Amino acid sequence: RCGGVDFSHTPKLLNAGELSDSFAPEICAQASLRLIELFRRQDRHTLLLVTKSNQVARILEDVKPTKQVILSFSVGQNVYTSQKLGDVVIAPAENYRQMYQLLAKGWRVRLRIDPLIDDLLNVQWIEVLNARERLPVERITLGCLRANTAHYRMMKNGNEIQRALAALLVKDSNGGSHPYRLPVAERIAIYSKAIAVLSDLTGEIGLCKESKEVWQAVFGDAPKILKCNCTL
Repeated sequence: RCGGVDFSHTPKLLNAGELSDSFAPEICAQASLRLIELFRRQDRHTLLLVTKSNQVARILEDVKPTKQVILSFSVGQNVYTSQKLGDVVIAPAENYRQMYQLLAKGWRVRLRIDPLIDDLLNVQWIEVLNARERLPVERITLGCLRANTAHYRMMKNGNEIQRALAALLVKDSNGGSHPYRLPVAERIAIYSKAIAVLSDLTGEIGLCKESKEVWQAVFGDAPKILKCNCTL
């Protein structure tokens, strides 16, 4: 209840993995297991569990799937490396294997590829997905490297790699809570190349914390509801 209005009948999505991994460390995994059972008891609201762990299939081995819970795997370029810094990093294959296992058991699964840093490396990275059988996840969300003000200051005063990453970012007046971003033209190029590959792998693609300007440039039109990893 908020401001005298009862929102209990409006379907909501609870993002339980924005500030911490839903399945790591173990204390978070135990909390997530309790939340799964809580959300199983109703049919209106949805729980989103976001993780980078490769242990999810093992943790959920004896847990019955429910349509009220979405498992979201967050993978992407290592934020401490990029093509510009001389390294190419591919996300662990274990994450893909467990996604297939969980999908086969009947779990709802999403994939977030975030952060993306530069388009050359993105193409090399996404080709790993393209080489595999079709991923029947319900949504893939893409996000480019970005930082809020505090994080940006930390990067600028950090180690050599953090300073190099901070140098890639510019202040964007449409950046919202993350005003430091890659230039708009670079983000559009990154998303466009990624979507050209991913469009055959999933029915729905979204962008994470992006402006309507970028949505419109990438998709040709900005939808009324900008769907991403953490929306219904």
